[in-house]
Amino acid sequence: MHKMVPRSLESDPRKQGRNIFAGFWVKARQNILLRLSIERLRIGFRAGAPLRKYRRTEPLMAESVPSLAQLDGLGASPRFAPVEAEPPARVEPTTQPGLLASPMLPLKVVYIEDNALNLLLVENLVATRRHITLKSAVDGLSGVEAVRQHRPDLVLIDMRLPDIDGLEVLRQIRSDPLLASTLCIALSAEDLPQEITAALAAGFDDYWLKPINVRHFLASLDALAQGQPLPGPAVSSR
Repeated sequence: MHKMVPRSLESDPRKQGRNIFAGFWVKARQNILLRLSIERLRIGFRAGAPLRKYRRTEPLMAESVPSLAQLDGLGASPRFAPVEAEPPARVEPTTQPGLLASPMLPLKVVYIEDNALNLLLVENLVATRRHITLKSAVDGLSGVEAVRQHRPDLVLIDMRLPDIDGLEVLRQIRSDPLLASTLCIALSAEDLPQEITAALAAGFDDYWLKPINVRHFLASLDALAQGQPLPGPAVSSR
């Protein structure tokens, strides 16, 4: 008796070719839409471009990367919703209230972060400040090595890294006599009081929550470049 073969198992080269092509198209479409989302973010922070042309509907974090189901729409990124045009906003150096503007001094920053989107955000923010040099590392051990090599003025440390955590990164930095006084700030989405207390008790100079508060982030970098203390409370909120 002739045995029925399911259509999915038929060895038709033309159908197999179409299936392979369809798979490549879905993957390419995902990459294109994700790059469009990132490019909109890049344009938003470019000097002179309207920062509010698109409003984020979700925080920019690793957990908010669009899924395949979200991307399977009509070609527009669901993470951005068009809004009415607003006057272009300029990103200008900031100063603390009551203090005169001071010359911006060169500022060296090392950012230890394994999430590509979080790193992209910080890179675009720092790009608005010509006096700031940014180096990055994607794990704790290479981050410590980058700090030893570049001797930065500021180290931004993600608390959840693939090899060692932010507390161990801080311990290794503080144990080096040449780096012990380096300003170190924790960056984390963890807002539990015990997490924050433990980080500050371990020796972090401040604890900034993700998603990054853009205004406070730039104001803090400007204050450091002007030789001023960090603005605001010890823990920066969303």
